[in-house]
Amino acid sequence: MKQLSSRASLTTVVTLLCACTEGTAPPPNVNDDGLRLLFRIPVMSTSFVVPAVDDTRVVIAPSAPNLWIVAYDRLNGAELWRSPRPAGTPRSLSIDQNRVLFAGEYAVALDVLTGAELWRVSLPVSASLCVTAAYDGSFYLGTDHELFALDARNGATRWRTALGADWEFRSIVRGVTVAGDTVFAAVERYLTVNGERSQAYIVALDRSTGDVLWTHIEGDGQQMSYAISEVAVTDAAIVFGDRGRNVVVALDRNSGEALWRFGGELGFFGPFSPPSLSGDTLFITSGDSYVRALRVGNGEVLWQIRGGSSMDSQALCGRFVLSSDSRVNVHERSSGRILQRNFGNESAPLSSRLVRYGRDVYVFGAQSGYGFRCGVE
Repeated sequence: MKQLSSRASLTTVVTLLCACTEGTAPPPNVNDDGLRLLFRIPVMSTSFVVPAVDDTRVVIAPSAPNLWIVAYDRLNGAELWRSPRPAGTPRSLSIDQNRVLFAGEYAVALDVLTGAELWRVSLPVSASLCVTAAYDGSFYLGTDHELFALDARNGATRWRTALGADWEFRSIVRGVTVAGDTVFAAVERYLTVNGERSQAYIVALDRSTGDVLWTHIEGDGQQMSYAISEVAVTDAAIVFGDRGRNVVVALDRNSGEALWRFGGELGFFGPFSPPSLSGDTLFITSGDSYVRALRVGNGEVLWQIRGGSSMDSQALCGRFVLSSDSRVNVHERSSGRILQRNFGNESAPLSSRLVRYGRDVYVFGAQSGYGFRCGVE
């Protein structure tokens, strides 16, 4: 598939306002199409955790030995509360039913207003490798071989489904996505004791009962094939990245049949995070250092731009795309052209996923946390 040329160019200027004190917001940007800094705050070291965001706050889980969950005001970065957490750094956090939900050695719910612990449930195996999900009063998480739906109010098990319990070697539920009446789980199945050969299983389950609706198997079993995060869902398709083979795969949402595959550069790891979707276009980053825009319907490359190093995640941000290669880079959304590298002038690695909420994007790292206001599209 050949790369297409830029279809348009922006006339707006990406404006960086860094003359602000930590924990406070800069003056408003007069250019509504621009991109500006909401806050920059000092934080403790964070791992590759997916923050949770709602109308008021952004919540993160600093990595060990900092056993806390910390909530910040999402508009100015002021700390709202912090709560101790059990060992086992969660891979992600979710907010639902006025609760902050996460899972490591335990599944835990905190009061979203105060951080007070509401309940804690012991798990048979750690869920710290799974990107969890919360929706409509249920908390969905995966461990080795199993997917759980817990009642967000009290932690009671609503259903528990085994995924490959009879497999000879280890399996890991890497990510959970909820869409309508269906839960989609991305599972890595080891075919050898150390996982040097593996396959990616995408499993669709009934959200109410946990019954398996269909299973798609990706990879021929002769190499590493696995999705390391959750899938993205459109009206018609499921899209995920096979990190082991550096392939983006689209499946029919109703049947699990493969619709198309796009292969990145050989010899590199593939996507670490799921794609960002907008209309008929998906945007995705990869370990081969590319940021790409693909057409959802057929995988056609609209543009692809190489960054400086391995890419971890991306987020749509108004008329821009932000990418993370341990720093935040700003791309022209229509062409992928890099407008600014290291937006925010960060000197230490940024390790969390870029997370979008409304017009804002958040990311955290070894020394700093950032909130960005994206402007209009």
